[in-house]
Amino acid sequence: MKPHDDHAEKVGRAAVRPAPAEGGLKTALPEASDEAPDVPGFRTWGGVYWFAFACFLGVVGALTLFTRAFA
Repeated sequence: MKPHDDHAEKVGRAAVRPAPAEGGLKTALPEASDEAPDVPGFRTWGGVYWFAFACFLGVVGALTLFTRAFA
């Protein structure tokens, strides 16, 4: 039987808990990796993702401008 969760009942959803790991004190979920990326100029993975997204938007913008200029 699962333990009762008052907050989950108030918001209308079921409580989700990870299954207990063997040994009792270990967590069932893997620990998050907080390693810095091996990319020069970036301290976090978030910075790498924002840069990649900005480059994508730049390429889409350039393609849009070139399409209008040479159509």
